[in-house]
Amino acid sequence: MKTTITWKESLFVGFILILLSLGAAESSAQTSHSVDVSGTSFTPSTLTINVGDTVIWTNTGGTHNVNGTTATYPSNPESFGNDIGTGWTYPHIFKIKGTYDYRCDLHYSLGMVGKIIVNSTATGFAANKVRGEDVLLYPNPATAKVHVWVKGMNAAPTTIAFYNALGSKIQIQPYSTNSDQIDFDIQNFKQGLYLLKVKNQQVEKVIKFVKQ
Repeated sequence: MKTTITWKESLFVGFILILLSLGAAESSAQTSHSVDVSGTSFTPSTLTINVGDTVIWTNTGGTHNVNGTTATYPSNPESFGNDIGTGWTYPHIFKIKGTYDYRCDLHYSLGMVGKIIVNSTATGFAANKVRGEDVLLYPNPATAKVHVWVKGMNAAPTTIAFYNALGSKIQIQPYSTNSDQIDFDIQNFKQGLYLLKVKNQQVEKVIKFVKQ
């Protein structure tokens, strides 16, 4: 049976091929770093990363937050942080070179502080920034599941869609949600390259990721 591809489908496939041709070094240069939050400490308490890298804090025990706002630390190049709570995961992409201090507000007096040192590096991070909103998919590459985080997603209707490298949409449902984060089971995906498309009133973004 002969399959006819419309000009719109051809255009979308062409767009995908352009995305795939964007420097592979761009994707590999952007790294995720994990920080465990528990007791009265951040582990590790000091990280050295590059511009465009992501730090993911995971609260594994207790009530905590991450406060790296410029109101608390005026020398920080930009603000980051989340609300006090339990069982959360908080990712942040660092876009500006510099040294960032942060703390847990509840346990600051007990020495629960951390530091992020961000070095400049030649990456294509600008492509990951759309209309002032952040979109993050991790881990990447992934094996069994992916977490999709969109800043402010819980406050605005958001469409999330997965496509294979040929532009065919894959039907997949989220299996859990947590504020601005949604988790997806990708165990049934074949190994290879995929695209995630996120769209709401503020964001329209396509992210490449690999299923191992």
